This record gives sequence, structure tokens and C-alpha cells, in this order.
Amino acid sequence: MKTLTFKIIKNFLKFEKQSKFDKIVYSNKKVWPIIRYAVFIYLLNEKQYSYEYNKKTKINLKKIKIILYNSLSMLKIFRKCDVLVYNYGRPQKIGKQTINPIKFSLSKSVPKRLNTFFVTKSNESDNKNQLNFYIIYKCIFTIYKFIYSLMGNTIIEKKLNAKIHKSFNQKINIKSIIYDVLIHQLTIGIIFEIIFYFKKPKIIIYSDNAEMSDVIFRARKRNIITIDLQHSIISKLNILYQHNNNANKEYLSDFVLTYGEYWKQFLSDNYKKVAVGNYLNDYYSRKYLNSNNSKENITIISSIVSREHLIELAIFLSKKLPHRKIIYKLRPEEYPNWRKAFPDKLLKQKNVIFIDNEKEELYKILYNSNFVIGTNSTVLIQSLPFTQVIIIKTGLYHEMEKLIKDGYVKLAKDNIEVLNFIRKNSGKTNKSNKNLYKKDFSNNIKNFFLTLNI
Repeated sequence: MKTLTFKIIKNFLKFEKQSKFDKIVYSNKKVWPIIRYAVFIYLLNEKQYSYEYNKKTKINLKKIKIILYNSLSMLKIFRKCDVLVYNYGRPQKIGKQTINPIKFSLSKSVPKRLNTFFVTKSNESDNKNQLNFYIIYKCIFTIYKFIYSLMGNTIIEKKLNAKIHKSFNQKINIKSIIYDVLIHQLTIGIIFEIIFYFKKPKIIIYSDNAEMSDVIFRARKRNIITIDLQHSIISKLNILYQHNNNANKEYLSDFVLTYGEYWKQFLSDNYKKVAVGNYLNDYYSRKYLNSNNSKENITIISSIVSREHLIELAIFLSKKLPHRKIIYKLRPEEYPNWRKAFPDKLLKQKNVIFIDNEKEELYKILYNSNFVIGTNSTVLIQSLPFTQVIIIKTGLYHEMEKLIKDGYVKLAKDNIEVLNFIRKNSGKTNKSNKNLYKKDFSNNIKNFFLTLNI
């Protein structure tokens, strides 16, 4: 993997400005704004970019019941709404509930006078006030992909490949990106077009994971206000939010609602930026406000890119700090087969505990930790209100450089520096993070909606 740097971002923006992609069109849509993020990741990782639908899943009776139950939720498409929320993301354990964080946050925050409705593509069992288009997506995507295989536009593929190869001296599998990204987004776009037609929303809210470009385009055509709710690290190295001025603006969100004022500086001027906070931050800050738990745990947040380095760190700390509990929080994609990928040397460490499911509250783990260690995971910034964060100088750590410079997190170049920092700073607290997280998410959302005059 190439090291992600500001130079790479700058060169990529220069490349797309000079390449004039506007005339490359498929299905009456500009191709470039839909696939640009995937192309960037491909160039960076030098490997195929793919969405979650490519993952193989085992079908069992429980899943069949969920699919059938969710299919019935499509009947809810005929009820009109004011606010449409795309309920993207993994369900989390929150108290005794397992619920999607976006739905959990917005259901408690959007003004009651507005009729709010949720849609999702994930195979969830939660159907209260929610439409699940999982089955329809699968069917339309398969048909769309088949049609493209018969009538695919090789001219588009050749044009894109030629431009990319000329600028980066690197060949990429554009056809794969067309299949995996363009058709994926156009499929979601078609489904939302149908939902827009029946439900007539005035606003759509989502957390953009680079799959919303066509949906945004269709929403803007209907004068629907588009709102992106921050759910990950926003930085000058996140190409999703970096654009040339007014470039393909019809494919970009009207608003980005950030955790705090701090994150606005990293967004291009194509967006309207409003700091609203984070509901879970408020929720857990209140929950643990008067808690006096002794924080002895050290939590390591896994990274696929930096796994080898983090494994070495876990072994090192477990031996140097045998009295401390070392928690290794795995990524969801690691859950199924992590024991085969991790060395016995680590698995045998008695004071190392692996988190390989969503049964325990993430924020509880973070709160009970004296230190949280990683490279560039969103979990690291979620940790800041509750504990001290150490960034390891490896992998994609550059994305955290501004946070390091501003003193919110500590950079460690090697395992020794991590150990020394832990020994010197146990029991200490972080720099105030009020600029990172604006308080009172619910009221901030209500006030924001007042400005929209809906």
C-alpha cells in the first residue's frame, strides 16, 4: 500500500481538474463523480475495491425469516414523510438494546412535528418505522449487472483507463469498478427514486460512505435537501470530502453535519457545514459522568493494514505490563477467521482479551480503558471524550496528523514510546475536546431544522 500523504491528494485533485470527465456518461449520469472515491482507493491500495454485497453469506432459517419479514416492510413505501433517513451502518449494543446508531440518534432528535421515516439496505430485523430494500436491491443489481455485461460501454472503460494510466502510470481494473461501484450506486439510486416518488420527502439524511452520489443527484433533481451526518474521521486526507471548487456539485451533499467546529476546517467549500455534535457522545458522557471506575485496561483498535505491527505491540505490552488487561478490539470483517490469522504467540498471552463480536457496548470498553491505541480508526476519535489516545506511526496514521499536532492524541514511533507514555501518563486526562464534540446533539438538530424552514 502507498503511504497516504497530502501530495497524493493534491495530485489526484489536479488530475481530475485537468482530465475534464464531464462528457463521460453512462445511463444519463456522469460516471466520474460516482466512481472517483473507488478509483482513488484502488490507486492507493493497488487492489480491487468492492462493496459489502460481494461478501459470501450463509443462508439459514433465521436469515430467511428476517428476509421475508423485511420484504413485507416494502408495503410502508406508500406512507408519505417529511424526513427520510438512510439507516446505514452496523447495529451496536446500546444498553440492553441492539440498534442502529443513526436511527437511535435521529429518532430522538428530529422535531416531532416532522414525520420521520427510516430506510435500510442491511439485513436487519428492526422494522419499526423502517423499510428494508435488501431483496429489491439484490434483484435490481443482478439485472443491471447482466444488462451491462451484454451492452457494456467499453468506450467509457477505455477513456477512463487511458486518462488514469497517463497521469499515474498505473493500470487499474476499470471494468471491475464499473461492476462493483457504478452499477451498485445506480441500483441504489433507482430504488431511492421509487421511494422519493411515493414518500415525497423534503429532506434526506444519511452518513455518506461513498455510495450516495447517484442518490444525491436524484434528490437534488426533486429539490430534496441532502444532509450528510458525520460518522467517521474527516480530514484533508479523506478524498470523499476533498473536491475542486464547484466540481460536480450536483453529486455532493447540501449539508455536512459535523461532530464539532473542529471538523469544518477539513471540508471543501462545496458544502454547507454545521456542527451538531454526536448523540452517543452525549448519551455515554451522561451515563458515565459520576462513575468512579478505575481505568486499568489498555485497548488496541485493530487495523487490517497495520495488523502485523499491532499484533507485535499487543505481545510487547502483555509481557511488559502483565498486571494490565490488554483488550484487542477486532474489526467486524476480522470476526469470522481471526484465530487463523493471529499467531499463537499472541493467543497464548493470558492478559490479552479479544473482542470479536458486538455483544458488549463499544463505549463501555472505551470508557473502562486508560489508553486506546491504533492508527486511524473512527473508534479513536470516539474514544477522546473518555480516555487517552495513542497513535502508532504506521499504516494510515497520517490521517490523524492534525489531531496529533493540535495535542488531542499522542504519536508514538515504536513500541518503546508507547510503553513509556503509558507508564508516565496513567491516570491522566485528555486535553479538553469541546471543539471536537459539540454538546447537546438533540437540541442542536432541532435548532438546525428550524433554519431549514420545513
